[in-house]
Amino acid sequence: MLYEQFEKDDFLIQCGLIPKQLIKDIYDVYMDCIDKGETREGDSPPMFGTAIELTDEKIFSTTPFKKVESLLRNWLQENMQIRAIPTYNMGRVYTKDTTGMLKHKDRVPCEISVTLPIAYDNAPWQIYIEDREGIDRAVKLHVGDVAFYHGCRANHHRRNNSLNKFHIQHYFHFVDLDSELGSFYNYFRQGNDSKLWKGTLERIIKNNDLPILSDEDKIRYSKLIGEDNV
Repeated sequence: MLYEQFEKDDFLIQCGLIPKQLIKDIYDVYMDCIDKGETREGDSPPMFGTAIELTDEKIFSTTPFKKVESLLRNWLQENMQIRAIPTYNMGRVYTKDTTGMLKHKDRVPCEISVTLPIAYDNAPWQIYIEDREGIDRAVKLHVGDVAFYHGCRANHHRRNNSLNKFHIQHYFHFVDLDSELGSFYNYFRQGNDSKLWKGTLERIIKNNDLPILSDEDKIRYSKLIGEDNV
């Protein structure tokens, strides 16, 4: 039922999914980086205005983030039978100078995206996700809530209606091992993912940024996805 709803609407909300202690652990990481000055402020497309980012992206591979990533991955497997492969996670601190988000679709590694608020000083800042009927659906998430959405398929954005001066939002991204994209990603991910996934699949093909396949690779990959040719 949940999977069918996810496919029908292109998004799914789950309230109270993330335990508050895990949220606090991530919050503490952000605050520690802010206290140490390990941040930068500037334009953060597709956001309008400026936002604060952590300067060391390796921090997103530490235990607090991995715990939430594992929880989300297990939940997708157990509740929607999706064999999710984590690709990356990231987050930003939005301020009064962050005035919205451009309506957009995500890059290839974001086949299944998850957004969750870590903290805000006033009220949740809604994200709008376009459903299959082309209607923008307002999603208001409280701390502990998450929204799963098809990042590469569903347009999403934020409007200039935030009441916050300080708002930490974090994102986790996955691909589905059983999709064509997921099987391709899984086959070629060998510690060098960032060099293989620099935009939409069409853009990768246009820029000739796909790995060079030997005849042996083609045969092995064909068998892996159950197709005669690739």
